[in-house]
Amino acid sequence: MQHRSHQRTEIIGIIALLLADIIWGNAFVAQVSGMSSLSPLAFNAVRFLIGALSLVFLLFLPSSRRSRPQSKDAWRKIFHASFIAGALLFSAMTCEQIGINCLRNAGESAFLNSLSILFLPLIALFYGEKIGSKFLWAVLLNAVGVYLLAFDGGTGVRPTWKDLLFIGSSLFYGIQTFYIERAVQEVNVIHLAFGEVTVAAILSWISVFLFHLQPSMHAVSLALIPLLYTGVLSSCGAYSLQLIGQKSVPAEPASVIMSLNTLFSVIGGDLILHETMNWYGYCGCILMLVGTIIADTMESDESTPLTPSSQGSKALV
Repeated sequence: MQHRSHQRTEIIGIIALLLADIIWGNAFVAQVSGMSSLSPLAFNAVRFLIGALSLVFLLFLPSSRRSRPQSKDAWRKIFHASFIAGALLFSAMTCEQIGINCLRNAGESAFLNSLSILFLPLIALFYGEKIGSKFLWAVLLNAVGVYLLAFDGGTGVRPTWKDLLFIGSSLFYGIQTFYIERAVQEVNVIHLAFGEVTVAAILSWISVFLFHLQPSMHAVSLALIPLLYTGVLSSCGAYSLQLIGQKSVPAEPASVIMSLNTLFSVIGGDLILHETMNWYGYCGCILMLVGTIIADTMESDESTPLTPSSQGSKALV
């Protein structure tokens, strides 16, 4: 009876993680749709504001209330961690959103952005941590995958400055993830999530006013559904589903499941936005998906641990 109950709980956890994947994957679809009336900076500014407001409810969870800071030093740690994580998140999302606006392909954007899983071990290498042979295979597969995504099928590789935006975004995400993995050892993850999204919102609004890109209410209303999707479902809903899934699904299977969000981006882009890629692009996506799964399941005894929580830090937005 207990075994059946455990199996049922694990199945529910797997379903929760898959639902979170679907939400995160289709966030790229929403990001493409939302920029029909908003600039990349304006979209991020409104999205982060909605995201911060939606995360407020998580602050009232029992685990969050129990770990509420009780001293000035504890509050200082949260503010410090939130500022660094928020600045990195702002940088990553700015590169990503501009890249999506230029590329206008949700599936391709998602796969290019999945490169962040490769930067994490490289960053850890600078801190003296070891990486295993699996990571080298993951790098090779992703490098070939990126080449195929940029291949036009006739004259070679298209201009890559758009792709460089995603590489920059992935690098910032990798640094952010590496930082958060260590910051959550000292501060509550929900407090940090709220703090970093709030900082990212403030920096985004400063940029919007600095470049005179203030969105009108009409423009916001036209992009309201994509904004609510990315601001509420992607921030609060998917993160809650991730927490449910992680409680009952072992770490390695959970990591593999959570690597599939890029696949759902391609499916969503095809079904909703009617996007297409040439066969080189689809082959590149397959190679990058395999490479991401390899990188995300590297054993901790031979490489940098890549846990579901490290993916979740990015998914909070």
